[in-house]
Amino acid sequence: MKKTGNLFAAAFGLSLFTGVVLADSKETPIKLADCPAAVQKTLTDAAEGGTIVSIDKEEEDNKVTYEADVTIKGKPYEIKVAADGKLISKEIDKDDDHDDKKDEKKEDKKDEKMDEKK
Repeated sequence: MKKTGNLFAAAFGLSLFTGVVLADSKETPIKLADCPAAVQKTLTDAAEGGTIVSIDKEEEDNKVTYEADVTIKGKPYEIKVAADGKLISKEIDKDDDHDDKKDEKKEDKKDEKMDEKK
């Protein structure tokens, strides 16, 4: 019985800790035009003429970064940029969800058109 109680207490404590950690991070979709000029330039340069599919403004521990999903020459990339425009990383996105985000944008546009017709 004591082992079960200890396991429960450990699991509960971990869930509280995880909740606190998650509460400190915030991710917000943002348009390229709404990013700081230095971030816009870095993302555009790093995209190498590819398509910027989506951008998220991420706030964690009072630090702001911008994370973009980009398609370059048919391959999905994830580009991370600091708020001052410094390139943090650019790598092939193994968790490619670009197509999902494109589909969501198409659905949003369809919904907007339907609302306009009403």
